[in-house]
Amino acid sequence: MAQNIALASRTYADALPIYEKLGTETKSGRAVLASLVLSAAARTHAAHIRTCAWVRCLRVLNALQQRPATAENAPPKLADLGLPAEATIDPFNGSPLHLRKAGDEWVIYSVGKDLIDDGGQLEDEKDIGIGPIAAKGP
Repeated sequence: MAQNIALASRTYADALPIYEKLGTETKSGRAVLASLVLSAAARTHAAHIRTCAWVRCLRVLNALQQRPATAENAPPKLADLGLPAEATIDPFNGSPLHLRKAGDEWVIYSVGKDLIDDGGQLEDEKDIGIGPIAAKGP
């Protein structure tokens, strides 16, 4: 349990191999309860990281919307938004969050559970973030 608590502040990428190692250690028949607790802790950690990613993306979007409108399409530097540094870090891998323009709107995203940058593909949570809602056909 102490190891699970210590993982709470780690990125998903840092915590994943530790959860996998602990999962291997709890495979014995005598560790059924530990295995159940570990599974719940790993899923709770993933949900926490996902929520942190959405909140950070929302903070970046709010900061972007406070900036004066410009004609340029290049995303500003995250450091220029006036946010604390930790608010612009992807909780999945510890790298900066990603920004890109989609028409006149911003897509701000994290790499998500697969730890792969899918270019802001928010459907099916390939990436986690905030962006314009895609229009669906009839």
